[in-house]
Formats: sequence, structure tokens, C-alpha cells
Amino acid sequence: MWDQVHAVLRAGLGIQTIGSDYGVIHAATEMNWRTWGERITVSLTPVPEGTNVAIRSQCAFPLQLVDMGKNKANVETIAAGIQVPGAAPQ
Repeated sequence: MWDQVHAVLRAGLGIQTIGSDYGVIHAATEMNWRTWGERITVSLTPVPEGTNVAIRSQCAFPLQLVDMGKNKANVETIAAGIQVPGAAPQ
């Protein structure tokens, strides 16, 4: 799962940096005309059924009020890229 998340982050989200701690992957996107960039956090927690994945994307600039759907799109892109066939997202 760890490698899948890294691959999705590198594939097409405009990731500028990727770092990781135990069970948590941190990434930052580049600034562009739509946004000041986003901070993405993916937490991986082992559970008896497999791995619990929590994905969070938030604006890098704290005073940015509107993200025009970019954070939702980031979460959906990551979730789609790591989706296991036959598993239901929660």
C-alpha cells in the first residue's frame, strides 16, 4: 500500500515534495493559477482486515477561502489510484 500511495502522488498531482514518518506520508503540491498549493497527508494504519487509509488535502495558504474543488479532486485521485479491486471505499 505504501508504494501505491507514493506512485499515485508522483504520477500526476504536481507534487513538489514528499516526506514520510512512520505510517504517514506528507506531500506538498506546487503553486499554480488556481491555488497557492496544497498540503496532502495520507495516514496508513494496519488493521486485521488490511490497511486503513485516511487521506487529507488542505490549502497551503491558511487564508485561502476557496479551493475551487482542488482538495476534493486530490483526495479522489489518490483514493482511485490505491483502490483495491473488489474493496469498497469508506
